[in-house]
Formats: sequence, C-alpha cells, structure tokens
Amino acid sequence: MDIREEIFELENADGVKVKFAFVDTVEIDGVYYCALESTENADGIEIGDTVFFKLLEDQEEMELVDDEDLLDTLFEKLDEQLSEEE
Repeated sequence: MDIREEIFELENADGVKVKFAFVDTVEIDGVYYCALESTENADGIEIGDTVFFKLLEDQEEMELVDDEDLLDTLFEKLDEQLSEEE
C-alpha cells in the first residue's frame, strides 16, 4: 500500500474539516513535523499543496507551520528524504 493512500481528516479551530494525504514525517532538532498533501481546497490551501504541521507533545494536536524560514528548511529536508527513498 502506498503511504500516500493514508487520508487524514483534520479539523481547524473553526470546526472546518479538511482531508489530507500523508507524505512523510520530518525531524529537525528533535521536533517532528508531518508533511501532508491537501486533497481538497480550504482556507487558502489548494488541492495538491504540501503543508507541514508541527506535532505537539501530546501528539493528538498539530500546529500548522507558517514560518517561511522553517518551511524552507522542512521542504529541503523532505526533498532529501524522498530522494533517498527512490
């Protein structure tokens, strides 16, 4: 089974639910981030966009990453990981 087939339905603070496909998990300085690909349009995110969520300590909630410098680092690390898997 392709891991991208794993679909997650996330609910934002306003109660809007959006579906995402799992891409990979990225670790930076002991903090884990989940890379997800949007499967539908919502809140400025279009289908196919990859977004990162910071996994919080309780691992039941995630926080959308919007820091541009951190996003650049996360995308670089994700590209490296996906290239290694091929």
